[in-house]
Amino acid sequence: MVRPRGKYRPLPEKPLITWTRFYLPRDQEWPVWTVDHDDIHAGPLTRLPCLRLGLARMVDKPDQAAYIIEWYTQQDFKNFESSPACVEFLRNLPESAASEESSSRLEHLNLDDESAPLPKSSGKSRFRVYKHSTRLPTRELEGLVTLTAFSVPAKIDDNDSRFLEISRALEAKFSAFRPQGYTWLTKHGASNRFICIWLWVLEEDSWVEEKFGTLKQSQPGEDDPSRAILCHIFLWSRGYAEPHKEEEASAADPQARESWERRAALVMPPATAWVQERWDIRQVPRFEASSSEEEGEGPEWEEELEDRRRLEEFRAQTERRKTSNDAKPQCSYSAAMQVCRRG
Repeated sequence: MVRPRGKYRPLPEKPLITWTRFYLPRDQEWPVWTVDHDDIHAGPLTRLPCLRLGLARMVDKPDQAAYIIEWYTQQDFKNFESSPACVEFLRNLPESAASEESSSRLEHLNLDDESAPLPKSSGKSRFRVYKHSTRLPTRELEGLVTLTAFSVPAKIDDNDSRFLEISRALEAKFSAFRPQGYTWLTKHGASNRFICIWLWVLEEDSWVEEKFGTLKQSQPGEDDPSRAILCHIFLWSRGYAEPHKEEEASAADPQARESWERRAALVMPPATAWVQERWDIRQVPRFEASSSEEEGEGPEWEEELEDRRRLEEFRAQTERRKTSNDAKPQCSYSAAMQVCRRG
């Protein structure tokens, strides 16, 4: 019997991604917040509507870092951008070693004091805002990655046909591309569908101007000059292992570089320029510092231990039913947890 086709349901929006570059000394693992927060790593981002937090270091320049935030909605980011938390966030992420010294001299000032200036910057927004070019499932943005950005002279948004035309043209040329050293991923079962992510820049930062130049002001009667920045991110990592040697060998191989250049030439036009960087991205741990957690006890720990105990009890009951030839319970792990929580 053929089931009737269900009503089409559009895929949900994927999270918005912001990328904030900053200076982080090589011997410093995480940013340090000048104000104490419940979450010592998330700092001013604690309890904000963030899906994931990531910290990236440029492989070729380890003191160049980036704070990556995945937001549930664009409005969530806009609310943060106009909040005191954003002021604190940027003040503690200096753009350079020089601005770090300037920032440290402002630590004694109250964040609510409007006279407390931010460290000097280029004047451009420090948030590079990314949006996924597709709603199809992809892997998370983490591990060793090769970021290749393309500049396309066009004024587009993701709702018009021009965007689909350009994005699909670039994606098609890279669909079968595998950089030198990809055999490592093949041996570890990497799916071709989940080895890259395509993003496009919704809002530019100073890095875009540095790499692709400043857009000239239009003359009277001329169309406003504009560009679209689309990024191909190749994912080297497989979660349980980091192919540092393989990725490093590929980056140092002249033939591998030539293969990237040949592939990039296939998308020019519509692209007119491209740049490439190597990054190592790790997830920011979420940790709430409190005396109860340091001692390994307290309400949260007790609740977690109770959940584990009930889950083990549920599994034991399931095994006993199997041995007694009872019907198999069709229950997923998440459903089991819900049952256990209800007690």
